[in-house]
Amino acid sequence: MLNKPLKQFFLSFFLLSNTFIQCSPGLEEKINAGIKLYREGKKNKATSLLTNNIIMWSSKKHDIEASVSSNDTMLYFQKDDKLSIVYPITIDTNILKSYSILSYDSEMDRVVLCDGINVIILDKNGLQISKFSLSPDIKNKIKSAILIKDSLLYYREGKLFLFDLFTENRRQLLKKRFSPPYSRAYFVVDFYKVANSLAIIAGFAGSYYLSVIDINNYTVLLKNLRVSSRKFFFDGSYIYYISGLSGKWRLTKFSMKNKKKNQLIKFDDLVDIEFYSRGILYENKNGIWHSEYNKKKIELTRFNIELAGKCYDDIILKFNKKLYLVDMNKFYSKIILLEKTIPDFFKNN
Repeated sequence: MLNKPLKQFFLSFFLLSNTFIQCSPGLEEKINAGIKLYREGKKNKATSLLTNNIIMWSSKKHDIEASVSSNDTMLYFQKDDKLSIVYPITIDTNILKSYSILSYDSEMDRVVLCDGINVIILDKNGLQISKFSLSPDIKNKIKSAILIKDSLLYYREGKLFLFDLFTENRRQLLKKRFSPPYSRAYFVVDFYKVANSLAIIAGFAGSYYLSVIDINNYTVLLKNLRVSSRKFFFDGSYIYYISGLSGKWRLTKFSMKNKKKNQLIKFDDLVDIEFYSRGILYENKNGIWHSEYNKKKIELTRFNIELAGKCYDDIILKFNKKLYLVDMNKFYSKIILLEKTIPDFFKNN
């Protein structure tokens, strides 16, 4: 048995070592070494050193399996008809992959899973808190669900419903419907919670309506903003989204206060795009680019990265055949550093 002082020493040593590893000073040194090599004219070696270590330095999770799925709140796998969550919490479950509606509640560390009819709620350790059925109508299943405090808010047949987890009472919220732009048999619905607001997007294949409600008093703040992609960024005051038609897309900024639109960037070619708090990463036939909202773009083709999804404000990047969950604010801080110290790095060679 270790005595108490010795236990405390080893515990302190472990915590200090773990903190040292997480800070990754070695990666910072390698990035600085890459800048030095580039200035010395050893561009190929420098490029490899910079791209590898900037990706690693800014990653929250690396070497992710290619079969990973993601939504705005979690990374997960569906293997052998079972569900495993790997970020931001780690849970292995015996729940069938038919529970395809998933959402993580970061405020109370809970996970909601729904197969369109049945709902399961887990705690952060994967223990079942609750299980119940909500929609006996197989033809009109639940399309999206999210936990808000002690209630489950869900979407069915164009309407929003609130189910109290304690009293098991359910009621329809508002009298308005939140239908997609066109009446069709298949469409998707996503929820995005930002502070006291909930964004609702409904539609399919480049045609969607985006609406916003206040979840404190359940009033409608925005109804049926026409957008061309499920991907957007909402900070509570502004919505950044894609508008327009194929070959004539626009990055558009919408003000929640005065309901005015402002077109920021034109795209005649757009393969993929991801939004985060500071700007966008997007791919076109010529490569991959970063742009701050309403600022100049920077070509990142030399990083040899591909977009592979998003979780919260982090973007999943494919790099050297592996997936990385990248803190984009950290990543972009190094892009700014390179732009200041070796601006030639971003020029086509």
